[in-house]
Amino acid sequence: MTSFNAYDIKVDAPWLSTVQSTVYRRGTGAFNVNVRYDESKLRLPGIYTGKVLGYPKGKKNSYPEFELWN
Repeated sequence: MTSFNAYDIKVDAPWLSTVQSTVYRRGTGAFNVNVRYDESKLRLPGIYTGKVLGYPKGKKNSYPEFELWN
């Protein structure tokens, strides 16, 4: 029997957003998180870093189960 995991997605940078607010993972397989960059907030020269954070769906005050650096 294959299990599914659901994650609420958050970002920590104002120029970064995700297409979906929740992602689902089947078993231990791979999954995709689609992101968007707001070009109007990336005009100044410099290094921009941000994270996409995945929290167990519906569990408030939990720690992220994954971080995706951008």
